[in-house]
This record gives sequence, structure tokens and C-alpha cells, in this order.
Amino acid sequence: MRSLLAFLVFAAFVLITSQGFAEPWMATRFAQNCAGCHAPSRYNVPPKDRRCTLSCQGCHVNPNGGGLRSFYGKWNSDRWMRSFAWKIKGKDTEKPLPWFAQDYIQDKQAQEALATLMAVDGETHKVSKKPISPKDYHPKVIPSARNQRRALIKAINATKKYRDKKSGRHAFTNTESDFPEADFSEFYNERSNGDNNWNEMANSWKMFGTTVPYDDPYRLKKREAILAGLDFRYMGRQPIDSDNKSTFWPMALDIGLQMKPFVRKVDNFSIVVESRYFNTPTNTDLDYTTSSNVINRSAYVMVDDMFYNSFMMYGMYKPMFEHFTPDHTTLAQSILYNNKAYSVQNKAFSFGLAPNVPFANIHFIQPMTNTSLNQEEGYIVNLGARWVTLGASLVYSYRDVTDNNAKDANNNALKRTAHSVSAGMMYKNFVLNAEALNIAKEYTKGLENAGTITTFEVRYKLWREFYLESVFEFSNIAAGFGPGVQQMGKGDATQTTIGFRFFPVAGVDLSMHYRQTTDTPKDKTAEKFDETEGLIQAHLYF
Repeated sequence: MRSLLAFLVFAAFVLITSQGFAEPWMATRFAQNCAGCHAPSRYNVPPKDRRCTLSCQGCHVNPNGGGLRSFYGKWNSDRWMRSFAWKIKGKDTEKPLPWFAQDYIQDKQAQEALATLMAVDGETHKVSKKPISPKDYHPKVIPSARNQRRALIKAINATKKYRDKKSGRHAFTNTESDFPEADFSEFYNERSNGDNNWNEMANSWKMFGTTVPYDDPYRLKKREAILAGLDFRYMGRQPIDSDNKSTFWPMALDIGLQMKPFVRKVDNFSIVVESRYFNTPTNTDLDYTTSSNVINRSAYVMVDDMFYNSFMMYGMYKPMFEHFTPDHTTLAQSILYNNKAYSVQNKAFSFGLAPNVPFANIHFIQPMTNTSLNQEEGYIVNLGARWVTLGASLVYSYRDVTDNNAKDANNNALKRTAHSVSAGMMYKNFVLNAEALNIAKEYTKGLENAGTITTFEVRYKLWREFYLESVFEFSNIAAGFGPGVQQMGKGDATQTTIGFRFFPVAGVDLSMHYRQTTDTPKDKTAEKFDETEGLIQAHLYF
């Protein structure tokens, strides 16, 4: 009881005094809101030219996910993944209003939307000699409250403009703060990509540009030569029902940089470098943030935004595989990556495409030149789809590698294979994800241990960007946590995590969890592992 009380006091202290790797559940969370990635109400383009996707490359520079976020990812975190807006210059971004409250100059759709919003009980209005009926639009776009109608009419007649330097036209990007009297919360989980605009093809890039504001991620990505990012995690741990002392320490600092040396001529070629400083729980001083350990997290060249939103990349990075989470202590991450998920990287060549709903990619893995580093060779394949409807997703991943650094008594390199099937959806305020991960590892050539880890994640959006979350993991093999317990040996393991995540302002992620982990080997001579702990984390990123 005393340990639990100490943990609660410690947690309160960190939460009050402290100021993301993205995760698959975030794609599920925002899949139904097109304005979650860019300004709403843009025209559509032919399929081969579309960039819109809900796969990892929707928000990250690296199409495999994780690490440096793209301008689209920064748009999302600055405007959506926060409960309150910053009151400091440069970070005081506001959520854009839904598509029907946006207006784009020299576009008849704006006039038609205004007529529709003024319509009551099915009454039609003539605009540009074309009768417009509310039935032509999504039924939810006609607010019934008088103050909402007034706010929308003001929005369409607003004077806040952005100059489109390329097409010579203006575009509005109205935000919530412009019209505080209106409540648009019910519209944000709908397809907010425009009334009929999203279903209408632009007949030229100039026409498409009239619905893309100057500060939209689409334009930023094409004109900015440098994109930088930083990610810092401060961790705390309180053992419960044990005599071990609580510990909190600077856990990791990631610094990333994307460079486009020929951005004026070729805006889809880039060089990316990311470094990771990481620390152990025994080093508690902030000095150890950058003086304990450092690795090159990734270094690669990439050409993206090609036909059907395809990409090619080559270098050192972590290829996409399974339902990834940045928590390297989960059962799945610990067993799959031999308790080293925080430092996984391969030398690889990758090709993939993500034309809206479906996506696919393949990674050819090669041994690194430095023989002290990763010597795996083989391939990884991912096939999947992510839909706007319910934020639903279904992904299959296959991994087949031979580790030249892991050899048996006869000096034979050993094989590692894995299959993963994961799915997700959002229903009302519930964000649901699940995965079945099957792993097979050779310990002697021709003889392998195999097992399955099943993961269930349930999150509930309680208020703004405050989530209650629970994660349940079950393994039919031993995890190797206890002394003398062979990883992937006969036995079973479980892990239960419950707690909350809170995103108070853009770039700040606070979490507190209660976790219980058991690892029970079938060998009675080995010791059972049973641990209960409280975890706290302050996560800063930009």
C-alpha cells in the first residue's frame, strides 16, 4: 500500500511539472477526418496523382512509420492531437472549420454551399442558374441552430485569405477561433474533405491549387528544403509490491532531419538522417540524455510521391512490420526483437505504394558492411488497407530473414520468420486494435521454436484528446523475462496495461499506466517472473 501511495504522489508530481512516435491507433482515430491531414474542401485528382493515404506515410517522412513526422503529421499534431491551443506565436494553430464553412474564391461551390446552408425544410435556391437542394449534400451539413447558420454565413463571407502564389488566387482557411459562437464538434468525424469537391476532378493543377491554401502541407512539402524534428521522452517507474525504489530518468532523445537538395527542380527526392540518444534507468541526471549512448537510428535516400503514391528508398532504417508500438517492453516487441526493439535497424531497399485505401510494400534486407552491426538478410512484405469508414484497417505482414550473427554450434546461420495479422476500427469514442503475431526462430539449424502473441488494445476518448487505454497481451511461449527462462521456450506469458494518455497541447504527450507482467516457463526448475509496476511518461515532440 505504501508503494502504491508513493507511485501516485510521484505521478502527480511529474504530471504537474513536466512539459510522437506515431502509433497505428492514431491512424484509426483520424481516418474519418480528411481535415486531420490538410485544409478541407480540395478538388480531387486522377488516381495515379493522388497522395491521400491512411498508411504510415500519411503522417511520417519515412513511409515505414515512426520517427520524423512530415508536414502532414505536423499539421495533425498542431491542430488535432491536442486538447488546447498554444498561446505562443508559431504554435497557436487552430482547427480548420469543416469543409462547408470554408470558401474558395472563384469557385461556384462556395456560392452553392451558402445557398444550401441558408435553405430550410428542403427549400431550394437558385445560384448561378442551378437549383441547389439540401438533399444534394450530406444531411449533416445543414445545422438547425440559428447561431450555427449565422456563423457559417459569416465563414463564407470572411475576409481572412491566403495568397496562392503559384496560381494567383486566394483561398480561405477559416478556423474555430474565427467563429467561437458555433459548435462544429459533430462534424469532425465525418468526411470533411469537401462537399462535391472531393468527388470532382480538377482539370488542371492550377484549378487544384485554387483549393489548396499557401500554408497547406501539400505546398510546404513542395517548397521547403529542410524539415527538422525532435522527440524527447522522460520516463518514470515505480515497482509495486516490491522493495525496489522508484526511478525516473531521461530515456531517449531523437533528432531527425530531412533535406531536399534539389527542391526547386525535384521536390520528391530527399536525404534523411535520424540520431537517437538513449539512456538506462540507472542514470537519472539530465546530463545522461546525450552522454550515455547514441546510435544512428536511420540514414537513407528516398524518392516518394511517385505514381499511385509510390516510393523507393535505400539505406539504414527499420522496415515496416507488424502492429508496431514505440514501447519496446511489450511482449510482442520483446520477443520479436530479442529485447532490443529500441535499436532495430536494417540495411534495405524498399518499394511501396499507397493509392488511397490499399497499400503494399516490400523490403529487401541486406547485411550491413560493419559486421558488428545487424547481419540479417531476407525480405519483409506488407499488404493492407485502411478505410475512412469506421477508420477500419486490415494489415498482413510477413518477415523472412536469416541472421548471420546468430549461429548454431556448427556455425550455421539461423532463420527467423514471422507472420502478423492486425486490424482496427473506431466506433463512436472507442478506438479498437488487435493483432495476432506468429514468430518462429531457429536455435539449431532445421529446429525451431514457434509461438503466437495476441494483442488487444482498447482506447476510449473520454474528453477532447484525453484517452483511457488498456492493452492485453497473451503469449503461448515464454518471454524470457525471468532468470534462467529461455525466450521462446515452452511456457506462456501475459501482460496487462491500463491507464491514460493525455495530449494537453500540441507536442506534449503525458501518460500514466499500471502494468502487470507474468512469464511462466513450463520448466519447473526455472523461476516464474511476476512483476507489477506503475509507469509514467512525459513525451515532448515537434
